[in-house]
Amino acid sequence: MGKIARFVLRILEWTGHVHTIVWLLESLGGAGVVTYAAHLLGANLEGIAWFVLFLVSAGMIALAVWLSQKVHVAAESRLGIPDILVEYSSNGVKNFLTLINDSEETAYRFSLRTLNISYEKQLYFQHGIPPLQGKHKHVADFGFEDSYPLDEFIRSKAPANAATTAELYYENNKGAGFVREFTLKTHSNDTLIWQPGPIKRQ
Repeated sequence: MGKIARFVLRILEWTGHVHTIVWLLESLGGAGVVTYAAHLLGANLEGIAWFVLFLVSAGMIALAVWLSQKVHVAAESRLGIPDILVEYSSNGVKNFLTLINDSEETAYRFSLRTLNISYEKQLYFQHGIPPLQGKHKHVADFGFEDSYPLDEFIRSKAPANAATTAELYYENNKGAGFVREFTLKTHSNDTLIWQPGPIKRQ
């Protein structure tokens, strides 16, 4: 960064030198062509200087955004909180959740809690979930008390405008438990979105 700053200062210094040369030529009655060329060169250098300053400013802003994201991830990592997201899919018979670990922490011992649609239905994984390492995902089939796909159940059984939520429980490598609530939303293209809420310590 220091080299870039010195480079920009050098450009600005050269711009000042060009203006000084132009002033001297005009004072001494120099040739008009030379004066015009010096003016043109000075204008170009000013444009280059402003362009370089713009690039440096944009780079510094991008660097600040990147560092802030890294600090956020590092803070979560220090707290030992895995950041688990889910994506729903169905083959028309079975329900599937893709568990996505969006953090650096490994998550363990997954289980599903209740599905709340103004009344409760129990959700459960069909098989055990292995430890999910940071930046990895795992597709797991799950079920609930009704035997058909969850997206069809919500479209046909859920009351209009009902807030449908589901909870996912998991632990970190120290055995601390966390619960994340997801709001389930259906869309006109037949997709069911699990919108993540805050992560709560259990």
